[in-house]
Amino acid sequence: MQIFPAINCENLSCVERRIQTAKTFLPQGGTLHFDIADGTFTKNITWNDADDLKPMMDAYDSTLRVAVHLMVDKPESSVERWLRNGASEVAVHLEALADRDFFKDLCDHYNAEAVIAVSPETSSRTALGYVDDFKKLLILGVDPGLSGQVFQTTVLDKIREIKWAAPDVTIMVDGGVNMDTVKSIREAGADVALSGSYIFDAGDPAQAYFDLSNA
Repeated sequence: MQIFPAINCENLSCVERRIQTAKTFLPQGGTLHFDIADGTFTKNITWNDADDLKPMMDAYDSTLRVAVHLMVDKPESSVERWLRNGASEVAVHLEALADRDFFKDLCDHYNAEAVIAVSPETSSRTALGYVDDFKKLLILGVDPGLSGQVFQTTVLDKIREIKWAAPDVTIMVDGGVNMDTVKSIREAGADVALSGSYIFDAGDPAQAYFDLSNA
């Protein structure tokens, strides 16, 4: 199972620090994931200015692959800004998405991967309604928004059900990923796990990333 470090920050200076930290341990061409919260779909607001993304990545490390998770209301209105600024992969929530064809076609136009994100309360049956059009699902193990939440173990059944019904779909899991949960997430069928606070709040982020990657 792959591990992607996830940046969930309230301000730009925090984002910049975490990019600099991640580049010390991510391999060239590795994926750096950005969590974006708008305060409408979520209770909190994070750094969310897409126009900062390209100059920031050019300044720190343009070799890294950029994935963006938009925890936002009406995602159709903001997706293109992130794509124009270098996102290689964009995840939007099925709970907020009104036009899946528009989203998929826009990502195809920019040669980027379109990912459907699924909140904890949304059923596996609902999520499976998207797998014919999208080959990656981002399953949240916590409520959208805040970093540092405790993983909701009921999500493990959702991962298992989706993996059994759609084995070719890449399942990514975000939220509450640490050394206590990563093995259960992998065993449930996840292909990728995203970790933010466990990595970046560690005394040695590189070691935390290595430990998760080898769990």
